[in-house]
Amino acid sequence: MHGINVQVFQKGSPLVADVSKAILILSENGVLQDLENKWFSFPLECATSNSNDVERFSVQGFIVLFLLFAVTSAIWFLLFLARLLNGYANETGGGFTFREKLVRLWRYFD
Repeated sequence: MHGINVQVFQKGSPLVADVSKAILILSENGVLQDLENKWFSFPLECATSNSNDVERFSVQGFIVLFLLFAVTSAIWFLLFLARLLNGYANETGGGFTFREKLVRLWRYFD
């Protein structure tokens, strides 16, 4: 290993000796090195590719991201507005119509 020092078990845990022994056996057998080579090694050369085969990120991808953001923002804004109107309606009482409540709310924020 490359000097990794991680404390996994509490001091005095009976599992420390068994796990340490198992890791030592895996290290001596070369299993840890094989795993490291398999998952963490990188090829020395880049794969050859034709520049025509490269996919480019198109404007359509940005449009999709923008629409996703816009729809999500609109939904959250409508939810916020519904909660705001509901809270305002509870404070003003039931003597006003919905239109009157909206006008009063508009005047409040104006």
